[in-house]
Order: sequence, then structure tokens, then C-alpha cells
Amino acid sequence: MNRFKKNLIFQIPILIMLFFALSVTNVFGETSEYRLVWTDDPATTMTIGWTQTGGSDPHVVAGLKPDGSDWVRMEVDFQTTFDNTLHTEGSLLTSNFITAKGLKPDTAYYFEVKDSDGSSEPMWFKTAPDSPQPFVFIAGGDSRTNQVPRRHGNTLVGKIRPLFVFFGGDYIADCSNDQWRMWLDDWQLTKSSDGRMYPIIPTQGNHEDDVIEMMYQIFGLKDADGGKNAYYALNIGGDMMRLYTLNTELEPGVGYAAFTDQDDTAWNMQTKWLAHDMAKYKDSVNWMVASYHRPFRPHIRDKSEGPGRIEAWADLFYENGMDLASESDTHLVKYTYPLKPSNNPDSFESFIRDDENGTVFIGEGSWGAPHRANDDNKPWTVDSNSFWQFKVIQATEEKLDIRTVKFGSIKATAAGNIYDPSTVTGLTQNEKDANPLALPEGLTYWQSLAGEVLSLPFKAATDNVQYIGTGTDWKYLDGGVDPGEEWINSDFDDNSWAVGAAQLGYGDGDEVVELSFGDDSNNKDLSYYFRKTFTVEDASSLIKLKLMFLRDDGGVVYINGVEAARSNMPEGKITNSTKAKSGIGGAAETTYYEYQLDPALLINGENIVAVEVHQSDLTSSDVSFDMVLYGIISNEIGNAPAAPTALAGSALSPYDIELTWTDNGENEVGYELWRKVGDSNFTLFNTQIDPDTEIITDILLAVNQEYTYKVRAYNQYGLSEFSEAVAVTTQSIDVPLIMGEDFNSETLGIMNATSIASNKDWAAVKKGDSIYAMINGYHGDEGSNDWLITPPINLFAYEREYINADLAYNYDGPDLEVLFSTNYNPLKHSDPASANWFNMNADLPSIGSYTFENTGNLGFNLISEDFEGNTTGSFTAYSRLSNKDWTIEKRADYLGAVSNGYGADVASDDWLISPVIKLDKGMDAELAFDLYRKYDGPQLEVMVSSNYSGSGDP
Repeated sequence: MNRFKKNLIFQIPILIMLFFALSVTNVFGETSEYRLVWTDDPATTMTIGWTQTGGSDPHVVAGLKPDGSDWVRMEVDFQTTFDNTLHTEGSLLTSNFITAKGLKPDTAYYFEVKDSDGSSEPMWFKTAPDSPQPFVFIAGGDSRTNQVPRRHGNTLVGKIRPLFVFFGGDYIADCSNDQWRMWLDDWQLTKSSDGRMYPIIPTQGNHEDDVIEMMYQIFGLKDADGGKNAYYALNIGGDMMRLYTLNTELEPGVGYAAFTDQDDTAWNMQTKWLAHDMAKYKDSVNWMVASYHRPFRPHIRDKSEGPGRIEAWADLFYENGMDLASESDTHLVKYTYPLKPSNNPDSFESFIRDDENGTVFIGEGSWGAPHRANDDNKPWTVDSNSFWQFKVIQATEEKLDIRTVKFGSIKATAAGNIYDPSTVTGLTQNEKDANPLALPEGLTYWQSLAGEVLSLPFKAATDNVQYIGTGTDWKYLDGGVDPGEEWINSDFDDNSWAVGAAQLGYGDGDEVVELSFGDDSNNKDLSYYFRKTFTVEDASSLIKLKLMFLRDDGGVVYINGVEAARSNMPEGKITNSTKAKSGIGGAAETTYYEYQLDPALLINGENIVAVEVHQSDLTSSDVSFDMVLYGIISNEIGNAPAAPTALAGSALSPYDIELTWTDNGENEVGYELWRKVGDSNFTLFNTQIDPDTEIITDILLAVNQEYTYKVRAYNQYGLSEFSEAVAVTTQSIDVPLIMGEDFNSETLGIMNATSIASNKDWAAVKKGDSIYAMINGYHGDEGSNDWLITPPINLFAYEREYINADLAYNYDGPDLEVLFSTNYNPLKHSDPASANWFNMNADLPSIGSYTFENTGNLGFNLISEDFEGNTTGSFTAYSRLSNKDWTIEKRADYLGAVSNGYGADVASDDWLISPVIKLDKGMDAELAFDLYRKYDGPQLEVMVSSNYSGSGDP
């Protein structure tokens, strides 16, 4: 009896819980994933969209009173069905849309979405004013891939209470049906705690390219020409602001998937409409603001430039007064100065500053998408960085104030600093009504070199001063003449040098002045020299000094007689006969390589820059030189940050050093880390360390090498003092000696001498206190062909083996080679040359006079490739499928071969093939490579062929 009562008591709450669950299931009906969109006059219309999963009689009830007493029924205007057949995850996504018309400007409306099975929770929105009034809006894009930061950003929208969100595309990764459901679910976080929703003004991104009409099917968007190509314009606040959402995917040759084979019809139609519309409104509105996905000039090197967009839109923007352009796509952060299109001298990549009439470009996405490196700044870039963010913009008739809101980063997350949006105190509607420009307490703003706020009309805390621009005049020396060693100094007499405008060079067809390579095309001049003076008014105001260096093949830049940068050149002393480290080709020939220099190089008054450009070989087909030198100075009076102290370092391994310091500043924008290797000079090694950082790890270092570091802080007002320097040596590796010979026995010891030609052979020789093996061809009967060979060395038990030797020569030497063999057998190969030998490319002695020089550590590599010449080197790239091929790019600060299928027309089938490697029977060969990957890759196979011809389809 007692047991029965216990069971009965236990069952009752279960039945109640089940009844309750069944009761709440249908409260909201079969509607979800609500969205507001402005597609027409924002003062008098609002499009309401939602996902319908069942039920019947879908409709909206809405009115002016929150209690519903005046609500009226509104019928569905149209329904869309979204189905991505290229990324097929999930069932069809059905959306209903109604467009409420005849609304009152600047007015709150309350609504619910209903169907036969229930009703949504009450929500509300506010129409835009129809006359100039202050407001706040958000601009950003690229929320794909990482859901957590996307949700953080969405949550902040509801706390900020903007008038609208200007979204720049790339909402979700694959835009499958299920992924759109996830994005729309996450968008519900943008609602404020009182149920207010905020309209989105959507922009088409490249991740929406699977379906031509995707923006129409998800957001009910139609274009200005009546089609579904996702471009149109709206006025906010009467004539206060004209907004343009443009579609970069319509550009022929840019989009992919469903946009792959399009012609220029839609692109030209959009451009024609833009020209007409901007001309119509340019004299009547206070502000023109655009949002589009792909940037004109991305601030990352591995993204394609936008020449087609520049050609179509840049002049229209400038001539008609586009004030602000919000770009996305590249997942980083940037501000530019106001720009006008120009290819005149001093311009850079199609633009030049025009603070009075130019367009400011902000961006570039990163509302949750994976960060990318901001490694392609321009002389007209105010500042850039990389973290999750969007822009919050306060707008009045007279002014736009732009801030970047940070909500975390991959680096901070990895360090355990997880962003928490709950630390932001959301605004109430009463607070927003009292001050339309109010922003919540607790938002984290990017403290850029522009300061916290970038304002239009243009005002920033810093200024870029261009000391040398593109296309400027240089004094130059060609003809193979060696200028000596004093040519880099300010007092050098260069009056006899020629004068000409950059670009200077030959062979590419883009030169302004053609340089001479000499009389023999098979024996061209290796080196060319350039000098220029410039004036600095106040060197003490410099915060940053940046060099953009176009050199083909390599070069060295000196400022006031001091080496400032070395690019694709060997270490050590550079002479007239020094060759560049490697030849370059392709995009590398037109790349301006960026170097951050020490501002202390400059002095008040006249300064001199001297540049030498070197070829990699005597038959090079071209040479090129141009450069830009500019400084960042403070526009405002304020306090530079306090200097960091207590810099300390410890070697974590043979390859890594951890550095720590005390952050004493409260207003730094970031830190600079300076480093020197051994006895070399300090160089600016890490130019942009986040503020408040107190620990960093330097990686991929040399074994048992001393590194010296110093660190300083900077902000928009200036530089702190340096910390005290600290020297740290990486850990050593106990290297076992497998074999060695010092000839101290005054014999050749374990080495075997084999003479094939001449009567002068290898012998152990003692001179003074030194004993060494020597061959002296003096008075020989013929030229020597003499070998000094080790016994067999068993390398199977070791890794990273190397050989190291000291070599010297006298007179006309050295005619030496250092080789290794995988099959030499003295019993079989009476002439060692009949065996297989591989040249170890030793650094041979160069000084002479019996001065011993070390070969360096020579590895037993049959083949190696580091791609340092920005080419595939000894490897061959072959593409069987896709328009995305192997390229040489810098990723994560390291140069390598990259295969990136993103945006390809079809799946890749691309091969990277080594040259022929001769392997002997029974030989134990090993292949090793370093691999970097991102997103869903790599779909790689490593294969070996015994019969590939070396060319053609593998």
C-alpha cells in the first residue's frame, strides 16, 4: 500500500509537466525567425518577414498601442521558398513577407505574427524620421563561420538600440537551408529586452552566390530596377542621409557558383542606375553612405584587388560626393583617409588623399568570420587591425562620428579572455528617446591611431605625412658603375647622376624611365643606385615610419647613411657584384613590400634616402624600382603612454622564447617589440601587439642563438620610452658527433683520397699550429680531379643530420664541391664520379690567403624548396581543374605554396610536382614539409611517381 502511494505521488507531477509542455508548444504557432527589412521609404514602410513551418492563415496584427487595442490585420504580400541545391543540408526554408505601408514617421509600432496555431510574442519597431534628426546606426558584415562572436555582436545590437543595421554580406558560410535557419535564429538576439526589433538593410556577399535571388528569398529584397539583384537606395531623415546598398557579385568574372558565367548586363545596369541616382541626390542630401561587400583595395595581400569596381564606381563616388563606404569580405578592421581616384604621381593603388572631397572607406567585415592578417596597408590608411567587430556611427546633419566596437578575438579567446556581452549595460528606450545619440556603458572600442572616434568632416588624431611618393623624381646611377662606399651618405656628391621619375627599370613596359643594362644581354649589369632628399619639419612628432618598397629582384634602403631595410638580399656586406637572393616573377614584380622603420632614422631638416636594387642573375629580363616613405604624426596634444618595465625572457625550447613585461600604461594603442639577433642591429620585429598585453611568445627561432629584445608602447600622442633590453638564448640541442676528422694525426685519418687526374693529391699538412688536409695544384701535370671521401655513414638512427667543415683557399681557388652519395662503393666505383652524387651547395670560402671559413650546416637533402623567390622554384604547378591554382603567398607570417579553392569555379585538381629525384635501390628516403591549413582543407594527397615525364598532365 505504501509503495503504491509513493508511485502515485511520483506520477502526478510527470503528468502535469507533460501537459504544460504540450500547452506551450503551440503558443507561438508555426512562425519563427523574425526579421525586419527596409526595402522602401523607411519613414513610412516596414517589411516584416518570418519563417513559416506549418499551420495556416499566416498574417500580422499591428498598431500604435502596445496593448493591442488598435491593432489591425495585415495579409501576407508574398511568400518565398529558399532551397540551396549546391549546399543541400536541410529542408526547404519558407518565408512570408508583408510590407506595412502608410506608416507615420519616427513612430513606434507594435505587432505580432499569427497563424492558425498561435501567435508570436509581442514585438515592436520604430520608423525612421522624415526630417533631419540625430540617430545611430551599425555597419558591419561577415558573420559567418564562428557562431559565438556572431551571437555576441547580435546581442550588442539590442543593447545599442540603433535605428537600423547596414549589413555588408557573408551572413553564413555555405548558406545551406539549415545554416540560414541558424543565422536567423541567432538574429533574434538583436531584439532588445522590451521586444524592440531593428531593421536590416542587407547587402549581397560572395557566400550568397549559390542562388542568384538569395537576398530576395531571405529578406524580400528587390533591386532599384525592379529585379532581384540586391541593389537599391533609401533616404533616412528626409534629405539628411542617402544610403546605397550595392552588389559586387554582379561584376563579371568576380562572383562564382550561380554568378560564374554572367555577362555584364546586370553590372552595367547597376552602375547606370548608381550614376543617375547619385547625380540626382548629390546636391540635396547631407550625407551619402554606401555598403557593398568586396573592397576596392583589400587590406590583406592574398585577396584580389578590385580594378573593375574602381573603374565602375570610384569616379562616381568622388564626383557625386560619396562620404563614407563600408566594405566587408576580408575579415579585418580599417579606416582610410578621404580618397579620390588618381593615378598621378604620389597616388598609390589608384587613390590619393583629398580631405575636403574624398570618400572615407571603413571595414572590412569580421562580425564573427575568421580573422585575416591586416598585412596590406596603404600610405592613405589611417590604421588597421584584426578582431571581431562592427562600426557604430552617430549621425547628425553636421557630423558623423565612427567608432569600432570590439567583441573579442581569436587571440584573446585562446589566452582565456572570453568576451562577455553581459558586461555592457543596455540602453532603455527612455534613455534612447532622451538622447538619440546615446551609447551603452561598457562597450569596448578600438583605440586606433585615429583615436577612439573618426569623424566626418574628416578629423583624426593622427596624420600621414608622405615624404616620398610614387612616381617621384630620383637621381640614379646605372651602366654598371660602382659608386664606392660613400654613396649612401648625405654629403656624397651626386651631381653627375642622371635624374628621372619612377618607376625606373626595364623589361616590363610600365617604366617611366628606362635604365640601361649594358651592352651584353647575356651579361647584364647587376646593380642600380638611387638617391633622393626630403625634408622633415619635426622628427620628434613621428609615431610610425613606413616604407613601401617595389624592387625587382632585391634591394637595400639607407636613410641618412644607416641601413633601414633589406629586401630579398643576402646577409653581410653588399657590393656592386652582390646578387639578389632569388629572382622574382608574377605579382611579386608589382608588389610594394611594407617595412616598419625606426622613426629615429629621421632628423629635422633635410634627409637623404639611398637605395640600391640588385638582380639575381646576369641575364634577368627586367628590373624595377619605386618606393613610398611616409610617417604617422600626432595631430593632438596628449600624453604618450607610460613605458613598460620589467621585461624578462625565458627560453621555452630550442625554438621558442617567452617574453613578459609590466604594462604601466592606461592609454596605449599597442606595443612594438624590437629584436636583434646576435650582434646585429635592432629591428622592429612585431609592430602591432594589442594594448594591455604583458606576455608574448617569439617562435620558430634558431637553436642556441642569442636574441635581444626591447619593447615600447605607443598611442595617437606618441611613443613611450623603451623598456630595458633583455638578452635570451634559445636552448641548445645535444648533437651527437656521428663522424669527424681533425687531421691531428698528421694523416688523412678516416678520409680516403682518390686521385683521378693530376700528380698532386690530397695530403695532411701542418703549418704553424694548424693541421689540415690540403690539395695544391701548383706545378701539377694537369688539372686536378681529386676526391676526399668519408667512410660510409649510417644515418638511419638520426634526424636532421648535417655536415660542417672549415675550408680555405689561396691564389685562384676554390674549385671545390661538397657532395654526398647514396650509392658510392670504392670497390665498385674506381672513379667516384660514376656513383650518384648530390651537391650540398656549401658556402665556399671567399677571402683567400688561407683564411678558413665555415660552410654552415649542410643537410643531406636530395631536394629542398622554401619558395623565397616568390615562385614555385624547382617545383612545377599544374592545374587540371578550377581557376584557383597554386600560388606563392605569405600566410601567418610565413612564405609558402598555397592552394586556395575559395571562390573557384569548380573543385580543384591542382598538382605541385617536384623535379626528378634520383633514388637508389634500397635507399631509405624521407619526405617532410610544413603545412598550414584553414577552413575545411586540406584535401591533400602526397604521391610518388616513377614514370612522370616532368611536364604535361600528371
